[in-house]
Amino acid sequence: MLGGTRPQSAVGTCGLVGYKAGIAATCGEDGVVRVITKTKHLRISRVGVVLCTIYFVAFLAIALSRFEGSWGGFLLFVLSLPLSALILPAAGALNVSSSAVNLAFLITGVAWWYGVGYALERLVSKRKHR
Repeated sequence: MLGGTRPQSAVGTCGLVGYKAGIAATCGEDGVVRVITKTKHLRISRVGVVLCTIYFVAFLAIALSRFEGSWGGFLLFVLSLPLSALILPAAGALNVSSSAVNLAFLITGVAWWYGVGYALERLVSKRKHR
């Protein structure tokens, strides 16, 4: 498979095969050129970035604050829903530390809120195009 950011080419038994205009091609053993992949531009969701940034800042504010009793842990649990409902029982079964649970909340929460923002952005853009 040929690829890269700059156009490249190679001469095989079936002629000139290469990477051009976002399409990678290869020459099979039977001499037939086949398209393997079509690249797309990475599209970053602005709404997703805003939501996961808000989550990250709120997470840090809660994690670094002192709360009476277990309020801090409860707020982190609520902020990370629905994934925290899966993480907490798994953490209890594996008997991991609270630091590891908080790290799992942070990583999955950022990914979750980015995904929610991405989905909302796609939903709004599809409704605009109707």
